[in-house]
Amino acid sequence: MATEWTGKSAGVVIAGLVGSALGAGPVIFYTLPLLMGPITREFHWGLADFSLVQGISSITVAIASPFLGYLTDRWGARAIMLPGILAFGIVNFLLSFLNGSLTELYIFWFFIGLSAAFVGPVAYSKLISAWFFRHRGLALGISLGVGGGIGGALMPLIVGPIIFAHGWRAAYWTLSAAIIIISLPVAYSLLYEPEGWRSREKSALPTDAIGMTAAEARRTRNFWLLTIAQFIGAITLLGVLAHSVSMLTARGFTPQIGIAVLSAAGLTSIVGRIVSGFLLDRINSPRVSLIFFLAPLIATLLLQYGSTRPVIILGGIVLGIGLGAEGEIVSYFISRYFGLRALAEIYSYTYGIFVIGAGVGPYVFGASYDANHSYTPILTISQIGMAISVVLMASLGRYTFPAISDTDATRHVPAGPQVGQPAASK
Repeated sequence: MATEWTGKSAGVVIAGLVGSALGAGPVIFYTLPLLMGPITREFHWGLADFSLVQGISSITVAIASPFLGYLTDRWGARAIMLPGILAFGIVNFLLSFLNGSLTELYIFWFFIGLSAAFVGPVAYSKLISAWFFRHRGLALGISLGVGGGIGGALMPLIVGPIIFAHGWRAAYWTLSAAIIIISLPVAYSLLYEPEGWRSREKSALPTDAIGMTAAEARRTRNFWLLTIAQFIGAITLLGVLAHSVSMLTARGFTPQIGIAVLSAAGLTSIVGRIVSGFLLDRINSPRVSLIFFLAPLIATLLLQYGSTRPVIILGGIVLGIGLGAEGEIVSYFISRYFGLRALAEIYSYTYGIFVIGAGVGPYVFGASYDANHSYTPILTISQIGMAISVVLMASLGRYTFPAISDTDATRHVPAGPQVGQPAASK
């Protein structure tokens, strides 16, 4: 079998890497902890008031994602991504015009959520899974994982000094310019589907090119285990991340320590994503994911009880390992449990649930702190939730569409149902 790594397939990975670095994850989740303080102080808003923006954007993403996933499966990723990237850049620019109205803030963040649905990992996952079979885990890890990790590491280092020197409005100008000037041209130049993908899909080469429909996937136990585990993980993990700077300053640490924790999490998320992709391609078992779901639990304990700078930074490092791998692991699992036939639509459901959790988490953390003047109660609840998500991931069954040998992948597969594939998915 010819190598999967060609100029075009590598170009798609690079486009995914750049798009992920300047995508919804880094731009939203790694900048809000830094923007939260300056904006709320200027307009005299509570932390819960401002944290609600993630809930609004997340619900919008969750509603829009299944529709966009459906369109991606039929129109291709390029038609979805290009207008989405442009819109995401424009809306970030509009955020610099906030004038103190909470209504205006929430309207802008509704459009952030709508545009973020276009630039999230759903379309990239579909496209990369179509290009790669044997090295799918590594390709997803590099494209979505390393890109997101680089963005997560650089955002605090770039946005933080801009906020301190020029204010939060300049930070939004910078983000908008980077998205439109860098991400959009790269996507336009490199994002393409592999030739013959549609014909391969019809003839089932490779076997997982048929797969299940979204309706069939939703009737399986594994779909709900993945969805619930990811939802709990999003609430707890993104809640901790969004309030990491405030949480540490409340404990007496400087904001610079908070920035260092965010950067450490971003950098080590790169390692987590590459390692998880490498292991997924070589260990034919979902159990490989458990260490990456345990990492946030350990990190939260370190951030809550650590009393020295090295321990706090270690918490950020461990947090990044879990943060870096969870999304790519779920994307990979969906391709192995449900095939590629409706991967974008199926993933859009789990991703939509994930972003709802990501939006709810920061708000719950903010509301809890406003009510208790302490993060201790919500951190304890989060740690219990993280343990539950580990148990759910440990309960997953065998892959329905496991990786096969090169010889098997090039062998013609009859058009009828395959082993482990429902007859209704023709």
